[in-house]
Amino acid sequence: MAKRDRTLYVLKYLWQHTDEQHPTTVAEIIAALFDEGIRVERHALMADMERLSEFGVDIVCVKSSPKRYYIGKRPLTLDEFKLLSDAVGFVEFVSVTQRQNLLRKLCCLTSIYQAEDLKQCLSANSSRVDREKVKSI
Repeated sequence: MAKRDRTLYVLKYLWQHTDEQHPTTVAEIIAALFDEGIRVERHALMADMERLSEFGVDIVCVKSSPKRYYIGKRPLTLDEFKLLSDAVGFVEFVSVTQRQNLLRKLCCLTSIYQAEDLKQCLSANSSRVDREKVKSI
């Protein structure tokens, strides 16, 4: 496997599994990559993360023992994601299927943990809008 392929797997893991409330350790990243069939040593993983940082990915290091890492800056903040999900939930002409598709797309821009919060928000909003439609009929 080429180095850049491994680096992409590192990015994918960090993007999906980390945020400010859920940082990860080097050992956890190595274990996740191993589960994908990728063997990597600590120094090579650190080089991959350095390469991602040079490319512009905001990898934040929390100085602790052991050090922890997470993706810092994302396209939208969690509050902005929630605002968008609220807006989608209250628009009458958006079908349930369209809401679900939009939510899936929004969830790809954040960690799995924040995505779960978004799903709950949109689900609550969808049921509110549907109840309002039922009342008006």
